[in-house]
Amino acid sequence: MSEKETCMDARRNRNLSQYDRKYVQIRDAYGDSFTGIARYEQEEFLAHEYGGSEDGVFIEDVLLYRSQIASIEETERHGTAELWTERLVLRRYREEDAEDLYRELGRDPSSAEYSGWNPYATLELARETVQQFMKSYPNEHFYGWLMEEEEAILGTIGAYDYRDGKIEVGFTVKKSCRGRGYATEALTAVLRYLTENEGIACVPAWCAAENTGSKSVLEKAGMQVHIGEFGAYDKLPNDIVLRWYSDLLSLYREYGWGYAMWNFEGPFGIVNTGRPGTRYEEYKGYSIDKELYDMITIPLK
Repeated sequence: MSEKETCMDARRNRNLSQYDRKYVQIRDAYGDSFTGIARYEQEEFLAHEYGGSEDGVFIEDVLLYRSQIASIEETERHGTAELWTERLVLRRYREEDAEDLYRELGRDPSSAEYSGWNPYATLELARETVQQFMKSYPNEHFYGWLMEEEEAILGTIGAYDYRDGKIEVGFTVKKSCRGRGYATEALTAVLRYLTENEGIACVPAWCAAENTGSKSVLEKAGMQVHIGEFGAYDKLPNDIVLRWYSDLLSLYREYGWGYAMWNFEGPFGIVNTGRPGTRYEEYKGYSIDKELYDMITIPLK
Protein backbone atom coordinates (compact mmCIF):
# COMPACT_ATOMS: atom_id res chain seq x y z
CA MET A 1 0.00 0.00 0.00
CA SER A 2 1.40 3.42 -0.96
CA GLU A 3 1.92 6.26 1.52
CA LYS A 4 -0.91 8.19 -0.15
CA GLU A 5 -3.28 5.23 0.20
CA THR A 6 -2.30 4.84 3.86
CA CYS A 7 -3.14 8.50 4.54
CA MET A 8 -6.50 8.20 2.77
CA ASP A 9 -7.33 5.08 4.77
CA ALA A 10 -6.49 6.89 8.03
CA ARG A 11 -8.81 9.74 7.07
CA ARG A 12 -11.67 7.36 6.26
CA ASN A 13 -11.33 5.59 9.62
CA ARG A 14 -10.93 8.70 11.78
CA ASN A 15 -13.74 9.28 14.30
CA LEU A 16 -14.62 12.91 13.58
CA SER A 17 -17.64 12.92 15.89
CA GLN A 18 -15.37 12.87 18.95
CA TYR A 19 -14.33 16.44 18.11
CA ASP A 20 -17.89 17.81 18.13
CA ARG A 21 -18.03 21.03 20.24
CA LYS A 22 -14.29 20.73 20.94
CA TYR A 23 -11.80 23.48 20.23
CA VAL A 24 -9.60 22.11 17.46
CA GLN A 25 -6.98 22.95 14.90
CA ILE A 26 -7.51 21.44 11.45
CA ARG A 27 -5.02 21.32 8.62
CA ASP A 28 -6.62 20.53 5.29
CA ALA A 29 -5.26 18.65 2.29
CA TYR A 30 -4.11 21.95 0.73
CA GLY A 31 -2.05 23.03 3.72
CA ASP A 32 -4.49 25.64 5.06
CA SER A 33 -5.15 25.78 8.82
CA PHE A 34 -8.45 26.37 10.61
CA THR A 35 -8.87 26.86 14.36
CA GLY A 36 -12.12 27.04 16.34
CA ILE A 37 -14.95 25.03 17.81
CA ALA A 38 -15.77 22.04 15.61
CA ARG A 39 -19.36 21.22 14.71
CA TYR A 40 -19.65 17.68 13.43
CA GLU A 41 -22.34 16.78 10.88
CA GLN A 42 -23.25 13.33 9.59
CA GLU A 43 -23.16 12.31 5.94
CA GLU A 44 -26.96 12.23 5.65
CA PHE A 45 -27.33 15.85 6.72
CA LEU A 46 -24.52 17.12 4.50
CA ALA A 47 -25.85 15.15 1.53
CA HIS A 48 -29.30 16.70 1.97
CA GLU A 49 -28.12 20.27 2.64
CA TYR A 50 -24.95 20.52 0.54
CA GLY A 51 -24.94 17.56 -1.82
CA GLY A 52 -21.92 15.96 -0.16
CA SER A 53 -21.19 12.27 0.00
CA GLU A 54 -19.36 12.05 3.35
CA ASP A 55 -19.47 13.46 6.86
CA GLY A 56 -17.50 16.50 7.90
CA VAL A 57 -16.82 19.32 10.33
CA PHE A 58 -17.73 23.01 10.38
CA ILE A 59 -15.33 25.60 11.80
CA GLU A 60 -17.59 28.65 12.03
CA ASP A 61 -19.01 28.85 8.48
CA VAL A 62 -16.27 26.76 6.80
CA LEU A 63 -17.22 23.17 5.94
CA LEU A 64 -14.44 20.60 5.72
CA TYR A 65 -15.38 17.15 4.46
CA ARG A 66 -13.66 14.10 5.87
CA SER A 67 -11.49 13.59 2.78
CA GLN A 68 -10.31 17.22 2.97
CA ILE A 69 -9.00 16.95 6.54
CA ALA A 70 -5.31 16.05 6.67
CA SER A 71 -5.08 16.41 10.45
CA ILE A 72 -7.32 17.42 13.35
CA GLU A 73 -6.43 17.79 17.02
CA GLU A 74 -7.74 19.45 20.14
CA THR A 75 -5.81 22.54 21.10
CA GLU A 76 -5.79 25.20 23.79
CA ARG A 77 -7.87 28.25 23.07
CA HIS A 78 -7.10 31.80 24.11
CA GLY A 79 -8.44 35.21 23.23
CA THR A 80 -11.77 35.47 21.44
CA ALA A 81 -12.50 31.78 20.97
CA GLU A 82 -15.93 30.80 19.67
CA LEU A 83 -18.26 29.86 22.55
CA TRP A 84 -21.54 27.96 22.45
CA THR A 85 -24.45 28.11 24.88
CA GLU A 86 -27.85 26.45 24.83
CA ARG A 87 -29.22 28.99 22.35
CA LEU A 88 -26.32 31.19 21.31
CA VAL A 89 -23.12 31.17 19.36
CA LEU A 90 -20.62 33.76 20.57
CA ARG A 91 -18.30 34.42 17.66
CA ARG A 92 -15.79 36.90 16.32
CA TYR A 93 -16.77 39.97 14.32
CA ARG A 94 -16.68 39.83 10.53
CA GLU A 95 -16.56 42.68 8.03
CA GLU A 96 -20.09 42.01 6.85
CA ASP A 97 -21.46 42.46 10.40
CA ALA A 98 -21.09 46.26 10.32
CA GLU A 99 -24.40 46.97 8.55
CA ASP A 100 -26.37 44.68 10.89
CA LEU A 101 -24.75 46.28 13.96
CA TYR A 102 -25.58 49.75 12.70
CA ARG A 103 -29.17 48.75 11.95
CA GLU A 104 -29.82 46.81 15.18
CA LEU A 105 -27.78 48.78 17.72
CA GLY A 106 -26.46 51.96 16.13
CA ARG A 107 -29.85 53.48 15.30
CA ASP A 108 -31.34 52.65 18.69
CA PRO A 109 -30.64 55.39 21.28
CA SER A 110 -31.38 52.98 24.15
CA SER A 111 -28.23 51.00 23.27
CA ALA A 112 -26.12 53.84 24.69
CA GLU A 113 -28.57 55.14 27.28
CA TYR A 114 -26.35 54.29 30.23
CA SER A 115 -22.90 53.92 28.69
CA GLY A 116 -22.99 57.21 26.79
CA TRP A 117 -21.04 55.56 23.96
CA ASN A 118 -22.36 53.87 20.84
CA PRO A 119 -19.61 52.42 18.61
CA TYR A 120 -22.19 51.68 15.88
CA ALA A 121 -23.94 55.07 15.80
CA THR A 122 -23.18 55.55 12.10
CA LEU A 123 -22.45 53.01 9.40
CA GLU A 124 -18.96 54.44 8.99
CA LEU A 125 -18.30 54.18 12.74
CA ALA A 126 -19.68 50.63 12.80
CA ARG A 127 -17.27 49.64 10.03
CA GLU A 128 -14.35 51.26 11.87
CA THR A 129 -15.30 49.46 15.09
CA VAL A 130 -15.54 46.09 13.39
CA GLN A 131 -12.18 46.62 11.69
CA GLN A 132 -10.58 47.64 14.97
CA PHE A 133 -11.90 44.55 16.72
CA MET A 134 -10.77 42.26 13.91
CA LYS A 135 -7.26 43.73 14.07
CA SER A 136 -7.20 43.13 17.83
CA TYR A 137 -7.93 39.39 17.68
CA PRO A 138 -4.24 38.34 17.56
CA ASN A 139 -3.98 39.77 21.09
CA GLU A 140 -4.72 36.82 23.38
CA HIS A 141 -6.15 39.17 26.01
CA PHE A 142 -8.62 40.83 23.67
CA TYR A 143 -12.16 39.47 23.87
CA GLY A 144 -14.94 40.68 21.60
CA TRP A 145 -17.91 38.54 20.61
CA LEU A 146 -21.15 38.87 18.70
CA MET A 147 -24.17 37.10 20.19
CA GLU A 148 -25.86 35.12 17.46
CA GLU A 149 -28.89 32.84 17.38
CA GLU A 150 -29.62 30.96 14.17
CA GLU A 151 -27.30 33.39 12.33
CA ALA A 152 -29.23 36.44 13.57
CA ILE A 153 -27.21 39.01 15.54
CA LEU A 154 -28.80 39.68 18.93
CA GLY A 155 -26.10 41.77 20.59
CA THR A 156 -22.47 42.03 21.60
CA ILE A 157 -20.39 41.07 24.62
CA GLY A 158 -16.75 41.64 25.39
CA ALA A 159 -14.02 41.99 27.98
CA TYR A 160 -11.65 44.92 27.83
CA ASP A 161 -8.55 46.56 29.30
CA TYR A 162 -6.78 43.49 30.67
CA ARG A 163 -4.24 44.40 33.31
CA ASP A 164 -2.62 42.55 36.20
CA GLY A 165 -5.03 39.60 36.13
CA LYS A 166 -8.12 41.80 35.89
CA ILE A 167 -10.49 42.57 33.01
CA GLU A 168 -13.87 44.30 32.72
CA VAL A 169 -16.88 42.84 30.91
CA GLY A 170 -19.71 44.62 29.15
CA PHE A 171 -22.64 43.65 26.94
CA THR A 172 -25.44 45.03 24.78
CA VAL A 173 -28.57 43.26 23.55
CA LYS A 174 -30.83 44.72 20.90
CA LYS A 175 -34.09 46.10 22.24
CA SER A 176 -36.42 43.47 20.78
CA CYS A 177 -34.46 40.68 22.50
CA ARG A 178 -34.12 42.12 26.00
CA GLY A 179 -35.72 40.37 28.94
CA ARG A 180 -35.42 36.92 27.35
CA GLY A 181 -32.31 35.70 29.14
CA TYR A 182 -29.85 36.13 26.26
CA ALA A 183 -27.51 38.48 28.11
CA THR A 184 -27.43 36.23 31.19
CA GLU A 185 -26.73 33.19 29.02
CA ALA A 186 -23.89 34.93 27.18
CA LEU A 187 -22.39 36.52 30.28
CA THR A 188 -22.39 33.22 32.19
CA ALA A 189 -20.46 31.56 29.35
CA VAL A 190 -17.98 34.44 29.07
CA LEU A 191 -17.32 34.57 32.81
CA ARG A 192 -16.68 30.81 32.87
CA TYR A 193 -14.33 31.08 29.91
CA LEU A 194 -12.39 34.04 31.31
CA THR A 195 -11.93 32.57 34.77
CA GLU A 196 -11.53 28.86 34.01
CA ASN A 197 -9.86 28.86 30.60
CA GLU A 198 -7.97 32.15 30.62
CA GLY A 199 -7.12 32.11 34.33
CA ILE A 200 -8.27 35.69 34.93
CA ALA A 201 -8.99 36.01 38.64
CA CYS A 202 -10.93 39.28 38.73
CA VAL A 203 -13.71 40.10 36.23
CA PRO A 204 -15.75 43.16 37.26
CA ALA A 205 -18.57 44.95 35.46
CA TRP A 206 -20.40 48.17 36.21
CA CYS A 207 -23.90 49.40 35.61
CA ALA A 208 -25.78 52.55 36.52
CA ALA A 209 -27.92 52.22 39.64
CA GLU A 210 -31.09 52.88 37.64
CA ASN A 211 -30.20 50.27 35.01
CA THR A 212 -32.14 47.49 36.72
CA GLY A 213 -32.08 45.22 33.68
CA SER A 214 -28.28 45.03 33.53
CA LYS A 215 -28.05 44.74 37.31
CA SER A 216 -30.35 41.72 37.17
CA VAL A 217 -28.22 40.14 34.43
CA LEU A 218 -25.02 40.57 36.46
CA GLU A 219 -26.58 39.02 39.55
CA LYS A 220 -28.15 36.09 37.66
CA ALA A 221 -24.77 35.34 36.10
CA GLY A 222 -23.31 35.03 39.60
CA MET A 223 -21.65 38.43 39.95
CA GLN A 224 -21.95 40.28 43.25
CA VAL A 225 -22.46 43.97 43.84
CA HIS A 226 -19.36 45.81 45.01
CA ILE A 227 -19.71 49.39 46.18
CA GLY A 228 -17.00 51.68 44.88
CA GLU A 229 -14.52 53.26 47.23
CA PHE A 230 -16.20 55.37 49.88
CA GLY A 231 -15.32 57.25 53.04
CA ALA A 232 -15.97 60.35 55.17
CA TYR A 233 -13.66 63.33 55.09
CA ASP A 234 -11.70 64.47 58.15
CA LYS A 235 -13.70 67.71 58.60
CA LEU A 236 -16.72 65.84 59.96
CA PRO A 237 -16.97 65.07 63.69
CA ASN A 238 -16.23 61.40 64.28
CA ASP A 239 -19.52 60.62 66.04
CA ILE A 240 -21.40 61.64 62.87
CA VAL A 241 -18.98 59.58 60.74
CA LEU A 242 -19.54 56.50 62.91
CA ARG A 243 -23.33 56.77 62.63
CA TRP A 244 -23.05 57.24 58.86
CA TYR A 245 -20.82 54.17 58.52
CA SER A 246 -23.15 52.14 60.71
CA ASP A 247 -26.15 52.93 58.50
CA LEU A 248 -24.30 52.19 55.25
CA LEU A 249 -22.63 49.00 56.42
CA SER A 250 -25.86 47.59 57.76
CA LEU A 251 -27.37 47.95 54.28
CA TYR A 252 -24.31 46.52 52.51
CA ARG A 253 -24.29 43.48 54.78
CA GLU A 254 -28.03 42.97 54.51
CA TYR A 255 -27.77 42.69 50.73
CA GLY A 256 -24.40 40.94 50.68
CA TRP A 257 -22.61 43.79 48.89
CA GLY A 258 -18.86 44.18 48.95
CA TYR A 259 -17.20 47.52 49.61
CA ALA A 260 -13.84 49.28 49.82
CA MET A 261 -12.73 52.30 51.80
CA TRP A 262 -11.31 55.27 49.95
CA ASN A 263 -8.00 54.83 51.71
CA PHE A 264 -6.62 53.04 54.76
CA GLU A 265 -4.53 55.87 56.16
CA GLY A 266 -5.42 59.53 55.98
CA PRO A 267 -8.52 61.74 55.93
CA PHE A 268 -10.88 59.05 54.56
CA GLY A 269 -9.42 56.06 56.39
CA ILE A 270 -9.08 54.58 59.85
CA VAL A 271 -5.41 55.40 60.56
CA ASN A 272 -4.25 58.92 61.48
CA THR A 273 -7.50 60.39 60.17
CA GLY A 274 -7.38 63.75 61.91
CA ARG A 275 -11.16 63.76 62.42
CA PRO A 276 -12.24 65.72 65.48
CA GLY A 277 -13.47 63.63 68.42
CA THR A 278 -11.74 60.42 67.31
CA ARG A 279 -10.64 58.04 70.10
CA TYR A 280 -7.42 56.49 68.87
CA GLU A 281 -5.73 53.29 69.93
CA GLU A 282 -2.04 52.77 69.30
CA TYR A 283 -1.24 49.59 67.39
CA LYS A 284 2.21 48.75 66.03
CA GLY A 285 3.10 52.41 65.63
CA TYR A 286 -0.24 53.46 64.12
CA SER A 287 -2.98 55.62 65.64
CA ILE A 288 -6.16 53.71 64.75
CA ASP A 289 -9.78 54.78 65.03
CA LYS A 290 -10.67 51.72 67.09
CA GLU A 291 -14.45 52.21 66.95
CA LEU A 292 -14.46 52.44 63.17
CA TYR A 293 -12.02 49.56 62.84
CA ASP A 294 -14.26 47.31 64.91
CA MET A 295 -17.23 48.34 62.80
CA ILE A 296 -15.67 47.34 59.48
CA THR A 297 -13.66 44.32 60.52
CA ILE A 298 -12.83 41.95 63.38
CA PRO A 299 -11.52 43.40 66.68
CA LEU A 300 -7.78 43.91 67.05
CA LYS A 301 -5.92 41.17 68.92
